[in-house]
Amino acid sequence: RVLFRSGPFTTEKAVPPEVLANLNAHYGLDQPLWKQYVNYLNRVALAWQTGASVYAIDYRGFGKSSSTQEPPEATFMADAAALRSKLDALVPSGTRVFVMGYSAGALAAVEIARVAPSSGLILENPWPNVQLFADDSTFIGVPQSFVTTGAWDNVSKLAAMDVPLLHLHGA
Repeated sequence: RVLFRSGPFTTEKAVPPEVLANLNAHYGLDQPLWKQYVNYLNRVALAWQTGASVYAIDYRGFGKSSSTQEPPEATFMADAAALRSKLDALVPSGTRVFVMGYSAGALAAVEIARVAPSSGLILENPWPNVQLFADDSTFIGVPQSFVTTGAWDNVSKLAAMDVPLLHLHGA
């Protein structure tokens, strides 16, 4: 089993086993569960060590949060907006909020920063949009329509936003 399945769109359309294997290998999802968990917690620990309060979530249909299937894009984005509302209720007024997303979490992070003002947006290895993700991950030129019906388009959202952005990506 993997901590996070290959993406928010593997249940919208059937993904061939060879494509799924490429996605899992590319993102380390073929690693043992304990190793995936440690890699994720290292990111949380680094943010916490800066003195930041960290609010980490396990998205509906991903990881161990539920047994439901991955949600369609509209539900995923509504969950992100609801998360921001919950965060706003928890954080004292005047607190600087920086939103950070890693990999698929960047989809939610951009939505969270889009629906409410943020002091900044930090994206680590983000998914830009489905077509670029498919091009980078499958290595076989799969068209977006083959993978999902949703847009999952951070590129367009970011172009329309005015928020300080730190984009981290490495190999």
